[in-house]
Amino acid sequence: MFNAANVAFGTTVFCDKPTQDFHSATNLILPAIDGRNPNGLLCSSIVRPPVNILFCLPKPVDLRTVVIKPDVARHRVTHLSVFLRKECNKRDRSNSTLQVSRPADIIRRLEQVRPIASVNLDKHPEGSVVLLHTHQKRLLPPCAYLNNARCVYECEVSRVCSGAFHNVRYVLIRICRLASASCMPCLGAVELWCVSLPDRIESLEINDTHQVKQTKTEDSGCSCANLPRDEEIVNCRVIPDDFVDALTGELMREPVRLPSGNCIDRSSLNRFWTERLVNCPRDPRPVDPFTMVPFDESSVKCDESLKQAINDYLDRCKQLTKLCNRLDNWTQGSIPPTSTTVPQIPTSSESDSD
Repeated sequence: MFNAANVAFGTTVFCDKPTQDFHSATNLILPAIDGRNPNGLLCSSIVRPPVNILFCLPKPVDLRTVVIKPDVARHRVTHLSVFLRKECNKRDRSNSTLQVSRPADIIRRLEQVRPIASVNLDKHPEGSVVLLHTHQKRLLPPCAYLNNARCVYECEVSRVCSGAFHNVRYVLIRICRLASASCMPCLGAVELWCVSLPDRIESLEINDTHQVKQTKTEDSGCSCANLPRDEEIVNCRVIPDDFVDALTGELMREPVRLPSGNCIDRSSLNRFWTERLVNCPRDPRPVDPFTMVPFDESSVKCDESLKQAINDYLDRCKQLTKLCNRLDNWTQGSIPPTSTTVPQIPTSSESDSD
């Protein structure tokens, strides 16, 4: 067995949200000192879940065990999901097709598949390490991070969906929720223990609906700190994706389109630049949070059409709320109070008089 999350194997890693200096996603595949990398991945303080970390393997492997360290210093992840994607179809199996596949497109395709595992660490102590494996559990090498963990969250995948671990090319880890509002999205370490598959072995066809043996929680893309500012008017589950800040997950008020194509709120962009200026005072140039490429600040302008669409959406939500309140008041006022009349039994004197 060997750890495929290693730059020597040719694995690449991609994070769809900005990370802090010295805490980029490449720390998860760089050669570690004494068996581990102390830096790990740590997103910027402005970033809120969900955050996707995609591992792209150079060739299909037979994955045996996934080890995840969900904390960096005081920052800790409590909810995360794991997706696996096998080798592409025969018609798309050319190397040229794999090289032009963008990580964002791969993540979008994996989002359509139910996760192979959804992990809930709310009732587990700090320092817990996630161990995901099939029924064919194997003893890991002494250098594995799991051997030094204080507590292990073990999740065994059922036999029905164990075939998802064969012929794997992509591993997606989604950070869904943090331990507290002061925490930042992070991953301390990731190990993908696997064996290579011969080229002649074809992928196993399995159902895309998977269940986890020990996990009973459902994946949720919204965290408690991820609600929009107009939470009394708009439900975060019904906000169109085009209206949501790509960094904070909140409803945008002044959307700006970045050179990378992502759209975020002007206040989020200013907060990111302010934080970066504190950490990197030698480079005051404005950069795109998603590519870290400098650009002209004057070229970033508010997307007026998107802003108008957001305002129209909020106005419709407010009108709908008023109509619902008026309907409730009309319903309560139009129903007359009901009273029950109890029939009286005539007395003997009344009967004699009749």
